[in-house]
Amino acid sequence: MLKKTLSALYKYKFAVLLFILLGFLLGFFITEYIINNNFSYYKFEVNKVDNLKDYINEEYLEELELDIKAYNKEAKAYNIKVDNGELEGEKLSTIYLPTGTSLKDIVKNSKIKENDDSITILIKRNTFNTTFVTKSMTVSKGITKCQKAMNSIFDSKVDGIENESIDIKSEFTTSGYINPYIAGFISSLTMLTISVAVFSIVASKSNDNFLKDISDNELIFKTPFHKKYWTGSTTCFKKVNNLAVMAILFALMMCCKAISLPSGFGALGLSLTYLFFSIIACIYGPVAGLTIGLFSDILGFILFPDGQSFFLGYTIDAMLAGFTYGIFFYKTKITFAKCLYARLIVNLIINVILGSMWWSIINSFTFDAYVTYTLVISLPKNLIYLLPQAILLFLVLKAVSRPMASFNLVDERIAKNISIL
Repeated sequence: MLKKTLSALYKYKFAVLLFILLGFLLGFFITEYIINNNFSYYKFEVNKVDNLKDYINEEYLEELELDIKAYNKEAKAYNIKVDNGELEGEKLSTIYLPTGTSLKDIVKNSKIKENDDSITILIKRNTFNTTFVTKSMTVSKGITKCQKAMNSIFDSKVDGIENESIDIKSEFTTSGYINPYIAGFISSLTMLTISVAVFSIVASKSNDNFLKDISDNELIFKTPFHKKYWTGSTTCFKKVNNLAVMAILFALMMCCKAISLPSGFGALGLSLTYLFFSIIACIYGPVAGLTIGLFSDILGFILFPDGQSFFLGYTIDAMLAGFTYGIFFYKTKITFAKCLYARLIVNLIINVILGSMWWSIINSFTFDAYVTYTLVISLPKNLIYLLPQAILLFLVLKAVSRPMASFNLVDERIAKNISIL
């Protein structure tokens, strides 16, 4: 029994490793971007005063933010004159204002607890997200931004604002934070346990037909549960001709990435990138799809910046999309049903659920705002374009299948038997 289980685990180690990796990513992202962002806080203490609520209220903070912006604008203009030698004197220091959020948002996302000789202030972590600054190539930590923002509120030097300085008594710490790496490790162990349990059941029933060699040959597979299926996908980077074809298709894919058509749903656009993405995954498999997704998102962010900070969630989306196309199209019979299922997963799971979640995290949406964005903008857009995208994908794969077969990129039987079902 144990011997059969270990033998099955070793034989299909790639599938087990994939489960472990997905378990780690799932645990990491759920912990970091859902639990920690919504249920953990930046914590610090201030001296006990009666007028603290005069500072932590929306009306005051909205007025303060406008005054700080006006002051910073004047200070920058003065500093330019100093640099040009028109004025004598030292440069004026500008006052910090957080980007991506407003000061009044702090009120909605904060808790105040009174102690004997101090007041503890808790501010939700997603009010000040940790971001990657592309210009300076540095990480801007959320806790540092929170500290600077609170210093601006409690010790503002803007003319015309009566502000009695409130001392921050303690270091800024994090309350209720769960280490996402530990959570990811526990999640990966859970997935490993599930894998062992599944293979134990299979071994105990002596089901030799499960996950056995089910290929017609090494060029066509009925399912991806086969060792040669994955070894073929992992060795595609070893041949120069494979890299050359992949580079050409990748270049065409990046050209399409530069063109985004309006969809009619907010800032969401339409692109033909997925067509070349699908062709690459069809020829070289899910591992190549993962890799191309990784590089296309990072390179696309560098070449076509949209003003947003780099966010790893969208890179994961691109990798998952490439993996999905590979699973549905690599070394298997291509049908319209598979094109529809592939786009269904990409549109609804990756674009709607994950994409909306990443956008909500970047913009510090509340849960209600996330649900509204998902139902009003993301879901309708992806549902409306689902069928046209699936039809276009099927027609393109059908059109390029014979040329690909003539260059021995896919099996010729796949090219001859592309069908609706």
